[in-house]
Amino acid sequence: MKYLAAMALFAASCGQSNNKPVYLGFSADSSAIIVKDIDRNGLYQLQRDSLLLDSMNLIDVVETPGENDSVAVEKTVSGRVKLRGDSLFFFPDTPFAAGKTYLVQTFINARFAAGTDVLKAKLGTRVKPVSVTLTR
Repeated sequence: MKYLAAMALFAASCGQSNNKPVYLGFSADSSAIIVKDIDRNGLYQLQRDSLLLDSMNLIDVVETPGENDSVAVEKTVSGRVKLRGDSLFFFPDTPFAAGKTYLVQTFINARFAAGTDVLKAKLGTRVKPVSVTLTR
């Protein structure tokens, strides 16, 4: 009975409200990638270290070859990261090209073991990034 109560308390403390994935998407004019819904603790750390954002590797952006493009290779997109309000913006050094597809990954809000994962025994051996494919 003690174990059941402890597991219920653990599950309640690891509720879904803290495990919301971040939103990754293009800005309205497609000049930047926006990271939204950053949890409170992560946002505090970003605000505290705002002068070091570019050196932190917070977001990875890779231009992926098209389905019919057999000679192209994946290219890492370099750029600058800026914190504006409660959102993080990635501005590429060269503009995103129309019709190109980009793989975007971040470890912001990533968790090793969410409460539901522990209860369902779905633990992995590493933290998984939030990943999305965006087409401009």
